Amino acid sequence: DVVEDRKDSEKVRRDRIDRLREYQDEALASRYAKAVKAMEEAERSAKRQIKTLTHAVATNYYKLLAYKDEIEVARLLSNETLQKEVEARLEGPYSMTFFLSPPFISPRDQVTRLPKKLGLPAWLMLPCFKLIAALRPLRDTILNPFFFNPRRRHNLQMISEYEQDMRLVLERLQASEQDEGKQGRILQLAEELLQVPSNVRGFGHVRDKAWKNAIERLALLHSHLGANASADGSICSTAWRVRERHSSLLSALSLLSSLGVFP
Repeated sequence: DVVEDRKDSEKVRRDRIDRLREYQDEALASRYAKAVKAMEEAERSAKRQIKTLTHAVATNYYKLLAYKDEIEVARLLSNETLQKEVEARLEGPYSMTFFLSPPFISPRDQVTRLPKKLGLPAWLMLPCFKLIAALRPLRDTILNPFFFNPRRRHNLQMISEYEQDMRLVLERLQASEQDEGKQGRILQLAEELLQVPSNVRGFGHVRDKAWKNAIERLALLHSHLGANASADGSICSTAWRVRERHSSLLSALSLLSSLGVFP
């Protein structure tokens, strides 16, 4: 039903805008809203009743913008509402332990070489979480001690590349307005392209693996849409190769930053 589809899309959009305000600020929420509106207008011009591209942007662009970094995890875990819910569910004395794998201090599994989680008491971590959550205004600046973390840099690169993909889709739709057959093929490719982030799930090394698996499909979609791709046909794989090549350097910079070497 077209009316129900429109209501669902608007509900998702309003919900994500509110969430982005809580996650960061009004500027990020406005950036998201403008992108969704631009895609909606493009689908309206293409005379589409069910706006699948708009829904894809509304869900996937939000997912990329609201990436779960150290600041967001700290904000969620130090939320007073969460603490009250825990207290309401438990009776009598209790203790809380957070199982985390902090960089630089987490031991590595001898077989997989992946970081192992440490059990850290709430009395120690809750004040730390509140301190880290207070860094939210500094999230995308070099004053953020986690700014040089390779995965945080990759998160920002993924956002930039998704914005490039949205512009590519808008350009292709506008260029094919007079050819319904061509526009139909572009709409099909665009829908799959804008849905790619939905297949990248998990955190840490799990997310890294999922992203590497998505690169080949992105390369094919970009080539069909006529994107200006890198040598192997993929815009996004360039960021991945740079990330892998310089991960050691970025890790060192992250350590120096956390030690206060950078201003």
